[in-house]
Amino acid sequence: MFRIGKKISRITKIRDVKTDSTSLEASRYDGYADYNPHYKCKMDKAHITMIGTLPIYMTHTKGAANDSPDVLVKMGVDIDTYALDGGYDSFNNHADV
Repeated sequence: MFRIGKKISRITKIRDVKTDSTSLEASRYDGYADYNPHYKCKMDKAHITMIGTLPIYMTHTKGAANDSPDVLVKMGVDIDTYALDGGYDSFNNHADV
């Protein structure tokens, strides 16, 4: 997906990027899933990054973790705006973008 996302980012004229976290509820018997106090359940998260409506990569984390846009930085994507949902606001993330 990294190579495909990098290619999409080069050929598209769209320069608006967004990352959204989608919660994936886990079984209550899953010993590896984290309990998320906000959602009050065990869960994992899918962090999907898109240019316009084109998905360029997705990462999977534990339910209480926040992802960061480090893959986007590694891709070297040239962007104008970057929209993120909650939990992404750190100095390092702002400095990278």
